[in-house]
Amino acid sequence: MRANEIQWNRLDNFVFNANTYGHRQHYKYLMRLGRCLPNTKAQAEYFISKGIHIDVLNNMDVEIIEGILNEVGFTGDYRYTKK
Repeated sequence: MRANEIQWNRLDNFVFNANTYGHRQHYKYLMRLGRCLPNTKAQAEYFISKGIHIDVLNNMDVEIIEGILNEVGFTGDYRYTKK
């Protein structure tokens, strides 16, 4: 499903799992959990090489990710998770 098709039960105004961390910070554990996005070339290579997927997202996370994807001509494909 696309971002505009998501039906939100509640709207949160905080970033949940679309955080970024600069170089020389301890990001690998959080990235393996799917709780942060890559911010540098080394982080992106690690993200892709380990086959990491982003964990649970809220409305602010989807807006951030859609903004990044739209810059390069892509759109996100989302699905609901179990409660």
